[in-house]
Amino acid sequence: MEKERLVLLSDLVEKTRGYLILPTYQANLLVWKKSTKEDARLQLQNIIPVLEGFNNEITGSSALIEMALREYIEEKYLQNGNVLWPLRVALSGLSASPAPFELLWVLGKEESLRRIHKAITMLEE
Repeated sequence: MEKERLVLLSDLVEKTRGYLILPTYQANLLVWKKSTKEDARLQLQNIIPVLEGFNNEITGSSALIEMALREYIEEKYLQNGNVLWPLRVALSGLSASPAPFELLWVLGKEESLRRIHKAITMLEE
């Protein structure tokens, strides 16, 4: 997942820190391009029931998570960036990170939902 982004072994600590401790970030980082804080908040709120509905088979594979999320985006006629950007930032606290599907798989459902709820709270302030 991080292999292509590592230059030195010492980079591993920095690149994987977000899996253990969510970095501090500004709420504006959750907003995709010309979107708004309100839209980012709504996208995160709307993704919660989707993630809660994931069974163990889906959460056991980043590929299945990706398929399920892309299906949700397509069914709702949403734009990838409007959904996946705030999700990525909510999960990692970073603008450059692994894909949100991989983050969801590594963090697990419970921790992912905790981080999403925290991001929603930040956007409401």
